[in-house]
Amino acid sequence: MDDSQFIEYLLEKRVMRKTENMDNLHNIYASKYAKWIREYLNKKQIDKVPIFLACNTLYKLPDTFKIRENSFFVGDYGLFNYLYDWNYVLSNDNFHQFIVNLCIKQSIESYYLNDEIEITYWLCLHSDGLEEYKTEEYYNREIMTLFVDRTDIQEKFTMLHEAGHYLFRFINREKAIEQIKEIHEEFIKINKMKLPIENKGNNYDLDQKLYEECYCDLQAAQYIVQQFNEEESNAKGECYMLLFNTLFYVYILGYINTISLKNGTDCESYFDYQLWELTYRIGNMYIAFYAKLLEQENEQEMELLNKVYTEFVHMFSGRMKEVREIMSYIKAMINENRHDIENNFDVNDVSKINFIKEYLNLL
Repeated sequence: MDDSQFIEYLLEKRVMRKTENMDNLHNIYASKYAKWIREYLNKKQIDKVPIFLACNTLYKLPDTFKIRENSFFVGDYGLFNYLYDWNYVLSNDNFHQFIVNLCIKQSIESYYLNDEIEITYWLCLHSDGLEEYKTEEYYNREIMTLFVDRTDIQEKFTMLHEAGHYLFRFINREKAIEQIKEIHEEFIKINKMKLPIENKGNNYDLDQKLYEECYCDLQAAQYIVQQFNEEESNAKGECYMLLFNTLFYVYILGYINTISLKNGTDCESYFDYQLWELTYRIGNMYIAFYAKLLEQENEQEMELLNKVYTEFVHMFSGRMKEVREIMSYIKAMINENRHDIENNFDVNDVSKINFIKEYLNLL
């Protein structure tokens, strides 16, 4: 298998969506890649950057991979739409009920990604009106501009985070991990600081993977925050919130995807561990920002950061509980209807897949 065939296989595994003006989309993302990723890696003295691939898939998340001597970076337009919709729905209490729509929508996509055709088909049949939150207000030009700007920052964060994994190949990993440890151990100890989100009561080991995720979070977040100057204090506060929310949204994406693979008991244990890991990563970002501001004796921005973080924790606690309850309900409904789902012989498999593809706008 040559490189092009392997790349095509990997992209097909992500499940490609139909896309209008794909050439235009590729040009937009090639520009983002050059402005965000290539510039970032060049500033880190990495001249050989990965080859860029743009796509629109159900998988959504950016990725890096290597084939022989060539490295590749995947930017996925599907992630922008996902982040945009969560930003929009959580922006107004009147849209609160649409969290259910977003969870069901992602569940359908995750079950299909995990080859659960029968469940996907059943969910599609019983899930009309999932995009009813897309009212006239959703398409209002002024509102769209606002949320496009916000989502751009979040997409930039996810892409820079992925570039951090590429960068991680070239750095002193032991030193980077020690710096992550110092943030949590020495800084909290010296300043007797108590995190708004505590990592307590767990028996989880901090492994290499988690430290690498923390490293990539910090690299991306600090690079973005540094681009806001002192006159943009309000914008910087919003930037902090957008970065925290990005980790939350990506966590939901992974959580729902994993639920489509696991039984009820496994879901609970997965939720507990991943929630702990998420709070560790968010706390890591918060403390790193706080330490930098303390070093600069920037009390005004320290106060702003604390205010934003406290607001995020309040939102996060309520919304995460809600997502968990929604997903438990969806899982229960699937289990209750398992007999009908597994014994639906009225429609052949080809027709089911065609129906799903049309429903999800797939190639």
